[in-house]
Amino acid sequence: MRSRPILGLCCAVLFAACSPAAQGPAENRDGAQTGPAMGPRVLRLGSREEPRGGLVQLTTTGSPEYVSAFSAGLTTFNADAVNQPVVAQKVPRVEDGDWRVLPDGQMEVTWKLRPTSWHDGTPLTAADYEFGVMLLLDPEIPNVGSGGYTARSIAGASAPDPQTVVVRWRQPYLFADSALATALPAIPRHLMWDLYQQGDKAVFRNSPYWMTEYVGIGPFKLVDWAGGSHVEGVAFDHYVLGRPKIDRIIIRILPDPRTLTVNLIAGDIDFIPIGQIGAAELKVIREAWDPIGGGEAIPIIEGQRQILPQLRDLTTPWARDVRVREAMAYQLDRQAMADILQQGFTLPADAFITPKDPTWPLLEQRGFKRRPYDPAEAQRLMAAAGWTRGGDGLYRDGGAQTLAMEVRGGSGFTQELTVVAAQWKDAGLDSTIFVIPDTTANERELQNSSRGVQISSGGGYDAYTAAAMGTAENRWAGANRGGYRSAAYERLVDEWRANAFDVSRRLALQADIIKFLHDDVAYIPLYYNVRGQAWSKAVRGPGPFEVPLPPLQSLWNVHQWEVQ
Repeated sequence: MRSRPILGLCCAVLFAACSPAAQGPAENRDGAQTGPAMGPRVLRLGSREEPRGGLVQLTTTGSPEYVSAFSAGLTTFNADAVNQPVVAQKVPRVEDGDWRVLPDGQMEVTWKLRPTSWHDGTPLTAADYEFGVMLLLDPEIPNVGSGGYTARSIAGASAPDPQTVVVRWRQPYLFADSALATALPAIPRHLMWDLYQQGDKAVFRNSPYWMTEYVGIGPFKLVDWAGGSHVEGVAFDHYVLGRPKIDRIIIRILPDPRTLTVNLIAGDIDFIPIGQIGAAELKVIREAWDPIGGGEAIPIIEGQRQILPQLRDLTTPWARDVRVREAMAYQLDRQAMADILQQGFTLPADAFITPKDPTWPLLEQRGFKRRPYDPAEAQRLMAAAGWTRGGDGLYRDGGAQTLAMEVRGGSGFTQELTVVAAQWKDAGLDSTIFVIPDTTANERELQNSSRGVQISSGGGYDAYTAAAMGTAENRWAGANRGGYRSAAYERLVDEWRANAFDVSRRLALQADIIKFLHDDVAYIPLYYNVRGQAWSKAVRGPGPFEVPLPPLQSLWNVHQWEVQ
């Protein structure tokens, strides 16, 4: 196979010219720039992203550390993926009657709030959640509630009394008992209601509240936001779960993962949250810290990297013939990708769930077959589909046309783009790569309009439905970027949603859905994502996620952390 040397080349010299002296001033390592107000216990985080468009609720950032630091959800997931209450008094349960499926097929979830207050001292009430749901359903207020709830699922909310929120759903939703701060947001009615009622949505969206004047209910209160440099907070004395043991938190903006790594090793930051670094950086930190016991650097396996064939144009070879898509899967050495691109920290993926998932045994009972690297099987499938390899090694159809395949993805997938295109070229596909620029304004549209395939992270039982397909009408939002469509799959998803509360039936349907998507090659799994997390020995409190359930939040229990 000729693509293995390319794999090694993609990973070579990752940290060349990257040294502590070149990565910014070390004199700030104790946050001295903030002056005499600095408390004695300071946690310094590094983040590659700064909130773009707003802090916490009105945001497009992919960095959940801001959410956990400055806001709080009705519930959160702990390190064992157990949903537990935060602002809510308890997690709703069907058995307790506060989670009901109504005779008309709709659903109702009732939340009781613990007594707590906003950072400005104003009591939090159910009306703040009623207002948050109103914004969630307002199409002119994008990005409120980015944690999985959608306007097409929630019908509305009411506040029968100051401590009770009732959320009405148009249909059963399996995860309605989990309500992270970004999923079911509380918005301070006393600060934002009058501005919203004025009717100028642009003025509302651009309010300084979302940015430098943010008032939340989280463990830390925002005190400073220096654009491009850092975001800083102080412990909130009246946090609903108790005052944090740490007095101050500083999140430094360090866009490059290598810069994060060097600053951590040098002692300029204490903690790198989940997903800010990858396998290569984890390896560097371990090599530096293991001999001296400098701290912890752990890989967390969550989700998958996948290839989404573009299926909107049914005239393309891969769209009109499933055998071509299946051959494309057999042409990829996914084990080599996992070993080399991810430093051996992960495994090739055969589906978007792992073998540890309770659905997996049922999936195997249904005859689920893996697709390991198998050039002979790939060639057999291509021949059956009418493609033959010419003297130049490329496949051609009966009209002597090559199978031209663009491999598209964002800059964070450059290695995968290069390797996948090289392996397919090696196997006879006329493949090229297209890297979506980080600065482009039409990123979502480009993600949905590849002329071949797109590499991304994602997956899920309902991630390939027509409703999840990006279009101009929905601003190209949605996980189904390949435009996959199947009436049979839609029926399975509808039945899965309707049987959400019958565990045995739900697991059976989940196995049916995965096998259907696999047999139809709606997506091609590559390997399970490695999301790095690291902290110095001075920090006490973080831990590995043994049974990850997205979205993972490193700081879910930050109020309990300590810094020596």
